[in-house]
Amino acid sequence: MSKFEKFVLWAIALLILIMVSVKLPRAHAETWGVATVGSYHFDRSSKHCEQNWGLGIEHDVWKNTRLAAGFYRNSFCEQSKYALLSWAPLHYGKFHIGAAAGGVTGYKPGAGFVIMPMVTYEEKNWGLNFGIMPALDSKILTVIGLQLKTRF
Repeated sequence: MSKFEKFVLWAIALLILIMVSVKLPRAHAETWGVATVGSYHFDRSSKHCEQNWGLGIEHDVWKNTRLAAGFYRNSFCEQSKYALLSWAPLHYGKFHIGAAAGGVTGYKPGAGFVIMPMVTYEEKNWGLNFGIMPALDSKILTVIGLQLKTRF
């Protein structure tokens, strides 16, 4: 891991600690184990790794807000680590719609900041996360990622 990647991860960790200490209405704390399983790239002309196995955790910090962290094999067949803050204020039955923002490693030139729309479906003890990474330039293609999760 480069010095820049370490700096970004430490900065994200510090930001998360500051945010957790802010006095906001607390949610009924839930913790979820997450398994990243795959992705779908809309540009089918390039070969990408679409079996993106990984593990992570999500934990409620405020109403509609969770911290998430974990690792997975990214679309370039490299190991990635992430730390995100997700916010899903829109609810339609068991669907939650919002966005996640934070840092991710494993993409060239190093760690980076990401913001992506999220759709979550949650039953009592299991759920699904769909993350949508819109195309930002010719190197980052529109991708939908899938995670399976279980409540602890």
